[in-house]
Amino acid sequence: MTKGNITPDTSECRSPGPPPHQATFTSTPYCSRKCTCEARKQRNEIHQKIRNWLMEREMMKKNERSLEEAENKDSGIHFSYDSDKENCP
Repeated sequence: MTKGNITPDTSECRSPGPPPHQATFTSTPYCSRKCTCEARKQRNEIHQKIRNWLMEREMMKKNERSLEEAENKDSGIHFSYDSDKENCP
């Protein structure tokens, strides 16, 4: 293998030129940079997954709270063995 400026395969990267801080490629046989549009798309997909997960979690919490409230709701029926003094005749 010869050393020198090796440019990346254009099929692997949309911007096959050297990085902005370099005038030429040093010895990189591939483009290690992600194209900005692809990187943005990937970040958006990750953020959307996070948002969906948060919304699902919030809905689950609301459902759990409503079930707990329904279980703890006073039925209005008072028994003689209730410890609550207000409910005694």
